[in-house]
Amino acid sequence: MLLVDKDDVSFKYKQYACSHGFKADIWKKLLSMLSIITLLLPNVIIVSSTILILKYACKSAKRVNTSVRWQGTVAVILTAVIYCISTLPAFVYYIGRSFVKKDPTGPFLRHFSRVAISMSKIN
Repeated sequence: MLLVDKDDVSFKYKQYACSHGFKADIWKKLLSMLSIITLLLPNVIIVSSTILILKYACKSAKRVNTSVRWQGTVAVILTAVIYCISTLPAFVYYIGRSFVKKDPTGPFLRHFSRVAISMSKIN
């Protein structure tokens, strides 16, 4: 809360909560960095755990002298791919949000946020 301006705090009576506008220049950089961390890090973890699972499956299949079943391999890979695809619009939205003007002429802030949120519900 040290980075919030005192003039940037407003109270919304419908929600009965304080809201911060995050209009300071430092927030453009911080929100982009936080978006990268919170949206890219889970994707990196999913991809790396998928690779580790497939390596472990191959290693254990060689130990028993059998082959890895393709159904399990496809299921693991598809789960990781669908998760990464479903979080991609949210990643683009949260990074691009700080570079768009306050009142944009295009549908970025209005429509693309809805697409990003609905795509995240796929998985």
